[in-house]
Amino acid sequence: MLRHADGATRQEFLDKLRKHRSEMACLLEIAEKNGMHYVERFYSQSFHVYQLQSLTMRIVKLLQQLAPEGFMLNPWFVEIVIDGCNKEFKVEHNDQWVLHTRPIVDAFFHTRHFLTAAVESSRDQEPPSRFPCPSSWMTIFELFWPDEQRFHDALKRLSEIEPKSHSVSLRQIEWLMAFDDLKIAGN
Repeated sequence: MLRHADGATRQEFLDKLRKHRSEMACLLEIAEKNGMHYVERFYSQSFHVYQLQSLTMRIVKLLQQLAPEGFMLNPWFVEIVIDGCNKEFKVEHNDQWVLHTRPIVDAFFHTRHFLTAAVESSRDQEPPSRFPCPSSWMTIFELFWPDEQRFHDALKRLSEIEPKSHSVSLRQIEWLMAFDDLKIAGN
C-alpha cells in the first residue's frame, strides 16, 4: 500500500494530486450532481442507470493517472469496477434487475469515494508522515498498491472496458439532467 511508501513517493503522489486538482474537482462536482439522478434511475428500474458506467470509467481513468511510479490501483477496486462497468442493457435484465444493475451503482460509489478522498488530500501542504492520519489520506493510500505481476490480468481487463450500453459524454449527462428537470417542471 502507498502508506508504506517512502516520503519521496508520497510527495510525488501529492504533486500529482495537486496537478490534477481542478480536473478532479470538476469530475467530483459532476459525480455529486448527477449521481443522485442515476441512483434514482436504479430504484425506478430505468435503463438510464447503465449510463453511469461512462462517468465511472472517466473517474477511474483519472485515478489511474495519479498512481505513483511502481504503484497500481487496488486489485479489489479494479474487480468492483470490472463487475460494474462492463454491462450492456438487455430487456431480460428487468427480471433480475438488482443482480444486473447493482454492480453499476456499487462501482460508481466506490469510484466517487476515492475521488472525494483524492480531492480532499490534494488540499494538504504535505503528505502525512505519521499514522494514524486523516481518513482521506488513509482512503487514498489504500487505493494504490505496489505494482505486482499477479494483478496485471485484472488491470488488462480494466483497460479493455468501454461501457457498451448508452455510453454518453459528460456534456450529454448534463444535457439529460437539464431535460429531466424541464420534464419534471412541466408536469
